[in-house]
Amino acid sequence: MLNTATTIIFASSSFLLGIFSPEFLCIFMVTMSIAHALIEFVLSMLLGVPEEGTAVSIYQA
Repeated sequence: MLNTATTIIFASSSFLLGIFSPEFLCIFMVTMSIAHALIEFVLSMLLGVPEEGTAVSIYQA
């Protein structure tokens, strides 16, 4: 989801730069990536939800 949102923002940057500053768009994308990493960490630690790469190895026991 993060990759899709970043791609949409990047693709429409010519329109968005008329409204927002380049610094704002950069900070917004960095903030989205940090929030995504933290949410993944919380889910994996508290709920035991594995990441995509380790899901197959965990459930094939």
